[in-house]
Amino acid sequence: MTERDDLVRSLAGLALFADLHDPDLWAIADPEWERRFGEGERVLRRRLSGGGLFVILDGEGTLELTPSPRGAGEFGDETETHPVRLGSVVARPPGTGVSHAFRAGGSGLTLLAWGTRDPNDICWYPRSQKIFWRGVGVVGRIEALDYWEGEELE
Repeated sequence: MTERDDLVRSLAGLALFADLHDPDLWAIADPEWERRFGEGERVLRRRLSGGGLFVILDGEGTLELTPSPRGAGEFGDETETHPVRLGSVVARPPGTGVSHAFRAGGSGLTLLAWGTRDPNDICWYPRSQKIFWRGVGVVGRIEALDYWEGEELE
């Protein structure tokens, strides 16, 4: 049995894919795109937008949700952590103001990710305090300022 056969069999065992037939499963089961992650290794970069759907195919880990400065007022400023394991499904809508990251647990983590690559995405990286403006290809650090700073009337 090939690695792709194993991946197809794993997908077929998940309720999310119960209605798919082998040709459909084979179309999404591409082991060349698969990568195993070690304990504590970040699986997906945190980002503010670009909604996604993630299905845990093997192993266990932690989902981290960190509010951006914009989202902190509504969600607080603390990172939330939630355990994920085989069969967990996580949906992250764009524009929530809360970034997400997955960290692999002791047994590693394999997940299937679907998402968008909107050219106008703005991504917030809370750990490094950076912003990525995908549409213009600029990554930078900025400081939070009062809206009126530097706008004083003479």
